[in-house]
Amino acid sequence: MSESKVDATPAVAVDLQKPQLLMHNFSAKLLEQFIHFQIIFMKGSLFIWIGEQLPKTHDLSVSLVSNMDSVPSLSTLMGDHESPGNSISQRIAKQYQVVTFVSYNAPNSQRYLDALVEKRLVRELKSCQEKGLFQPTAVKSA
Repeated sequence: MSESKVDATPAVAVDLQKPQLLMHNFSAKLLEQFIHFQIIFMKGSLFIWIGEQLPKTHDLSVSLVSNMDSVPSLSTLMGDHESPGNSISQRIAKQYQVVTFVSYNAPNSQRYLDALVEKRLVRELKSCQEKGLFQPTAVKSA
């Protein structure tokens, strides 16, 4: 009786790299209101949720950089075309050169609150980048 050889090579190669999806949550007290943030880091893109309560999504925009224009392209997928999330999405996309989705659900959009929200978000993104959680393709100075 002949013996058959068994190939020990696995049929599927397993790649043990860093995860392709990483979620980061934090909160900040801004103008006496708790604002919650959730950032989902994906290869080549970010999804950022900003709001007072979880999980409401009334607003969603996406921005991406293009070689055709210095200002990232913007599309409002849900909500108000004048949302602060639109400008946040464009600025983050331009700075980090990644497709950026922003769902901005902060209360009663107040111009000063919106500026504080964006400032806190940018600070957290820089911190995540320093910790190695986020590696954009190319970073441009703000």
